[in-house]
Amino acid sequence: MKNTKANELRDIEKNILNKLSKIEDVKKDFYTLWMNKKSFENHIEKRLKQGHIVDVDDYILKTLDCVIEADEYILAIHEKSWNNLCYNKKNNWAVIFNENGEIMTSYKVENDKKSFEELHKEVGGIIQKGVVNETIRKAFKRLRNKYKNLE
Repeated sequence: MKNTKANELRDIEKNILNKLSKIEDVKKDFYTLWMNKKSFENHIEKRLKQGHIVDVDDYILKTLDCVIEADEYILAIHEKSWNNLCYNKKNNWAVIFNENGEIMTSYKVENDKKSFEELHKEVGGIIQKGVVNETIRKAFKRLRNKYKNLE
C-alpha cells in the first residue's frame, strides 16, 4: 500500500540520507548512490558523448552541486508506478531519485526537450514542488567537501 502524499517526500529523503551515510570514500563509492554500478557507468559514458561533462569528477561534482544549489524539488507521485524526486538547479542540471533514494539519472537540462514535470504529468503523475530540505543540502555538501579533500 502506498504512503500518504504527505509522507512520500519524507520517506524518499530518509532513504537518500541513509545511502549517503554509508559512503566512506566518495570517489570510489559514489556509484552506490545509483540504482547499480552499471547504471552509473552508462550515465557517465552517455554524458561524455553528449559533451555535458569532461570526466567522471565533473559528473560527480555536477550531481552533488545540483542538489546543494537546487532551486526547488519536484516530486512526481504515481498511483501504479515508482514515485520520483527531482532536484533542479537553475534549469541547468537535474538529479532524479527513485523511492528507494537511489539516483536514477543526473543530467544537463535541455530546453528543447520535455521537462521532468511535463513527462510525469503526461503519464498521470501528481506533481508537488517545494523548497529543498536543508538536511539534504547539508548532507550533499558534506559529501562534496569530503570529495574535494580527496583531490
